[in-house]
Amino acid sequence: MSVKTTSFFIFVAFLLSPALTVRSERQTIISFTSASSVSAQTGPVYDSYKGVKIGMPAAEVRAKLGKPKEESDAEDLYEISPLETARVFYEPDKTVRVVSIMYSGDMNLAPTPKTVVGTDVPAKEDGGIYKMMQYPKAGFWISYVKTGGEGPIVIVTMQKMAKE
Repeated sequence: MSVKTTSFFIFVAFLLSPALTVRSERQTIISFTSASSVSAQTGPVYDSYKGVKIGMPAAEVRAKLGKPKEESDAEDLYEISPLETARVFYEPDKTVRVVSIMYSGDMNLAPTPKTVVGTDVPAKEDGGIYKMMQYPKAGFWISYVKTGGEGPIVIVTMQKMAKE
């Protein structure tokens, strides 16, 4: 199983479970906690990816990101570069529900936790990082995941949530 495939399955498992621990091929453990356990009092630092925002119509996403590598009514896959991919998941009304971006290879190209969640996050012993922030007033949560070990991957995910 490739690193990209493994990371995608970790991402999907995260979306489907409120509390989950995932063990990757490298035996790196990533713990996910329920979105309700973390909250933010201020607005988001990172609220879009290349202009794509939660709630945006699919047609606007495609205008901003171009033709997807894989396209459907439910989701689009964009290969931005060999080191950066993005998946955009849509609601039944064809508006953005989730944006997930995966960075692999050169970690200098990946965003830092501070640019995504607004604060530095200490790495675990193996180099792994996880932080989630909820923004109920903005109507989404965002997470930053960096796998530990050799050849880390960074996954930034924004997902729609009920607005306050």
